[in-house]
Amino acid sequence: MVELPFLDPLNTYQSAELLTPGLPDPVSLIPQTTGWLWLGALLLVIAGKLWLNHKAKQLQNVWRTEALNIIDQAASDKDLSGLFTLILRVARLSIDKDVIKSLLAGGSAKESVEQLLNQLNLSLTSTQLDHLLAARYRPPGDVVDDSLFPVLSEWVKTYPHV
Repeated sequence: MVELPFLDPLNTYQSAELLTPGLPDPVSLIPQTTGWLWLGALLLVIAGKLWLNHKAKQLQNVWRTEALNIIDQAASDKDLSGLFTLILRVARLSIDKDVIKSLLAGGSAKESVEQLLNQLNLSLTSTQLDHLLAARYRPPGDVVDDSLFPVLSEWVKTYPHV
């Protein structure tokens, strides 16, 4: 019996091409043009700049977060004694030392503190200021006026960058 070559499907030219597919060209690990390298470097620089800006903004507001935590703790403990120290810390961060000394040096203590608070754009009523100044001499938990806590919290939230 004679075998015909066109009847054998594995013996034809087309079937041999189908059975042995060609491999694609190898892919290079580096781009073939320098434009992609420049684009990658630019994207890396932009990402680094954005990350640094984010970190700088976080560091600028660390004092604000800590101050709000101190005010919340004082409100929960009903203790006003640390609030005047908090105000002085913010003053030291934002106002020159010599200005603070000159404000606190002259006149009565209440007038000096009022001048300092005006410099810090913190407006307290006379009663609130009296409670704030007398808080060092009262035991913790002996809070007469709770209105000082929200006023100080709002002041810290809206105070410009230190």
